[in-house]
Amino acid sequence: MQSLVTTLLGGIAIFVSIIQAAEPVDSLFPALARCQAARAAYPTGSHYADHFQALAQETTDGFAEFCLSFMPNDPHQAIGWLEQAAQKGLPEAQLLLATAYELGHRVEVDPRQAWYWYQAAAHKNFGPAQYEVAAILYGGTRLGQSQDFAKALFWAELAAYNRVPQATELRDILLKLVAPDEAAAIRHAVRSWLNQHHLSSRRSS
Repeated sequence: MQSLVTTLLGGIAIFVSIIQAAEPVDSLFPALARCQAARAAYPTGSHYADHFQALAQETTDGFAEFCLSFMPNDPHQAIGWLEQAAQKGLPEAQLLLATAYELGHRVEVDPRQAWYWYQAAAHKNFGPAQYEVAAILYGGTRLGQSQDFAKALFWAELAAYNRVPQATELRDILLKLVAPDEAAAIRHAVRSWLNQHHLSSRRSS
């Protein structure tokens, strides 16, 4: 099962070009779309950087640091900003940092760190990260994780709920690999998880 990040965006290197491009970002990545809009508002790189460096001093949600990570001048500084955004809990930054650790982009390959950040973003109810976790557990070949169809189904159900296109296909595959009573228990666990996170229990298509 292919990585959603590389499927939708072509990998980390493409994030920088997307932030500077005129084409709209996929709706699954709202923070990235906001960075892109700011890039259009501040076409001069120094103005963009000044704006978000000031904003980073005033906010704690990690968004400013996330946008600063797309400044191409200093790769090491960029990954530092991304790490700060992830530490502050921004799920898109956590997903991108996980991918960086998995692929060795601007950091040393570190499967444990990659798995940690994929899970952190998934627990933020971020659909693309939930799909990544499901795909990793389904395949059982990435990041040293063992194959676990039941856990994969749990995260695929959540990713499908969050309208990640590939998640429905993965969920349907997993439903054929899990016993019906176990699948019913997993769906109950999904509903409980959504209720705990104060989300509606609408069914995905």
